[in-house]
Amino acid sequence: MPFSYDVFFVFFFFMLGFVIYIYASKKDANHEFKDILKKEEELNKIIKDDVNINYIRPSISNFPLMQEFEVKTDRESIAFKKQESVEDLINLPMVSSIKGLSNEEIKIKFGSNNFDKITAYEQNYYTFLHALNDWALLLKKADHFQEAIIILEEALILKSDIIKTYILLSDLYKETGQQEALEGLKEYLTTNNVIDNNKIKEYINNL
Repeated sequence: MPFSYDVFFVFFFFMLGFVIYIYASKKDANHEFKDILKKEEELNKIIKDDVNINYIRPSISNFPLMQEFEVKTDRESIAFKKQESVEDLINLPMVSSIKGLSNEEIKIKFGSNNFDKITAYEQNYYTFLHALNDWALLLKKADHFQEAIIILEEALILKSDIIKTYILLSDLYKETGQQEALEGLKEYLTTNNVIDNNKIKEYINNL
């Protein structure tokens, strides 16, 4: 087969263009990476010693606590252990004021020196809300429906956006014949702009 200079030049210029593209891409990526590092350095220079932190302070008195001598069944025993866990968690510092904020926005608002502390406080908040949901579920399994409802309603007061909390509360309202409370829950979902509120309302409507 005779050598084709046309094919050679097409291939050559294709490879040349490809190499130039790769080089330019690496150059742009390197420039972008340097910009990110520079921005991060600037953010890390933001130091704030006097920061107004709006702590969430749930009160243990708002929850229906079971006394150890009242525990009669295995399911009540499991629920009681979760209650003890909640009692430990409730004393941790909690915040929810950084919901929806990026890491950059958190550092600007609270200072880079407070970043780890603030994000840890938010994690405490979500850990506590999940613990409340688990506690309520265990109480439901132990046939303590009203106690479970009180716990979940308190989670709503604390602005929980955990979907399964709303689902569980809906089930409990339905099983205890509280239709008016179900309607009130749907209204709450709308007025408080809860995440996935349409999905939860659809679930309620199908109960």
